[in-house]
Amino acid sequence: MNDIRGINRLLDLSADDVRRIAREEDFTLVDVHRHFEEYGTVRQQSVNNLLLSDGIHPNDKGHALIAGLLMEQVQFLLGVENKR
Repeated sequence: MNDIRGINRLLDLSADDVRRIAREEDFTLVDVHRHFEEYGTVRQQSVNNLLLSDGIHPNDKGHALIAGLLMEQVQFLLGVENKR
């Protein structure tokens, strides 16, 4: 079988497991995988723009996206208004 998603299929499964555990344990989850995937669905954007050349680890732009997501969640949990 030739899976076009390749190693990303394994990441999909892992992300699904993490989401399930977060739900079961009632943990807050910043779903970076989902946000990266959504980024790639926008016209003229690719998930590859967020990754190093290894295709797995985030580059500076990917880290900036992750930092923004974490900051939003921390502000929400602290009851601080997001001023962006």
